Amino acid sequence: MKIINENLKDYKGTITIKPENADDLWYLMEIIVPGDRLYGRTTRKIRLQTRDGITQKVIRKSISLGIKVEKVSLQTFPLILRISGTIIKGPEDIPLGSHHTISVRENDVITIEKDLWPKFILDRIKKIVDATHLPNILLVSIDEGDAAFGLISSSRINILGKIKVSIPGKRFSPKDHETSMNEFFGRVFKTLKEYNERYNPEKIIIVGPGFVKSHFKSFIENRDAEIAKKILVETTSGAGEGGIYEAIRRGILDKVSKDLQIVKDNNLVDDFIVRLAKNDKMVAYGIDFVEKAANYSAISKLLFINTIFHEENIDKRNKIYNIIKKVEQTGGEIHIIDSDSEAGLKLKGFGGIVAILRFPLEN
Repeated sequence: MKIINENLKDYKGTITIKPENADDLWYLMEIIVPGDRLYGRTTRKIRLQTRDGITQKVIRKSISLGIKVEKVSLQTFPLILRISGTIIKGPEDIPLGSHHTISVRENDVITIEKDLWPKFILDRIKKIVDATHLPNILLVSIDEGDAAFGLISSSRINILGKIKVSIPGKRFSPKDHETSMNEFFGRVFKTLKEYNERYNPEKIIIVGPGFVKSHFKSFIENRDAEIAKKILVETTSGAGEGGIYEAIRRGILDKVSKDLQIVKDNNLVDDFIVRLAKNDKMVAYGIDFVEKAANYSAISKLLFINTIFHEENIDKRNKIYNIIKKVEQTGGEIHIIDSDSEAGLKLKGFGGIVAILRFPLEN
């Protein structure tokens, strides 16, 4: 993510941002919330009519618009951030107050205006900008006939694709088994090469049970020495998509980079769960208990999923912002967890917001 311009005074004003990759569009989901003002280039249908009012044709015209945000959503294929709201600024022929949706893609430039920029959002933007320079890691989870690919950025994991084929049993037909495995390795290797060229990961980690992962590494070494230099092999109990999440959970990524936010997020959520399992009074979960802890200045670390900003209930959304503000004022840490990550899925089971406390509290 690139900051084009920042015009802030006393946490009020505008920030002009350029999302540079798919992750940045996900991050903008956290930053842009209902009530914000958004300015950017968009297209709008213009009806060309004859003098007697008959429509000749409809064209799409590129214009600059400002809207007051009502809804933010992410279309995944292709990845487009859609921000809907009422028009507050635009050409004279566009009626103010009418509805419009601005579509934001990679490398589009937008300006966001808030009545008040929360400190944790400004800190989040700084982290995102800094994370742009961190390398990607490609995870390949593989076993006989089963493979999955995951791209690990600083704080997100994207499942890129899966390959699943039937492999004949080695006991009954050794030759067919060997032929099928070579064909399978060929498919997986072809896909791996495509992802390597597209994302240029610093490391490629191959995980899985048994010896298949090592055999696949040898298959690569005999075909592409440059890719082979990037490869690390680690053991997991399962393969496929589950193997990718297991690799993250078991700390395999720590061996590559301790700067990855996704590793830190996992550790934070696991720490909360371990404390809870021990009946530790130094944790809180659920919005009411967390609010109570915030009111007592008891929160050391506040953890919540990023989608919580788009809570439709306005009173609940305001309550969440008040909790965050109190935690900031009392020196607590704010941690925003990707809702689609394994850590985020665990947090959803606790209402999407939890806290690790400075001192024990009764619910």
